[in-house]
Amino acid sequence: MVTSNIQMLSLFIASVNQPMPIQKSNLDNSTKALGERVRDLRVSRTGLSQEHFADKVGLNRIALGRIEKGESNATFTTIRKICLGLEITLSEFFDGFEDTMKEMEASET
Repeated sequence: MVTSNIQMLSLFIASVNQPMPIQKSNLDNSTKALGERVRDLRVSRTGLSQEHFADKVGLNRIALGRIEKGESNATFTTIRKICLGLEITLSEFFDGFEDTMKEMEASET
């Protein structure tokens, strides 16, 4: 019995350590809308390139690009950094988010 439990635990640990494949097709509209919101605000409020804005807020340019394209979901901490760089509150950031989501849903139908 003890050996069986150890074997099961070993199999579990081995399975957890396997990398999960990235499935881009599973991204939802909220991730894409968030990315559009970041890009629109970056351009309209700062006029900075992705690279210069990423440097300003302490993010990797590639990570910022993936967020803006909707290929990566931003953490709360990342969104806060972006808001600080845009000199807006979180409320201001999300104020236009609903509109972006509705536009995306309308364009799909």
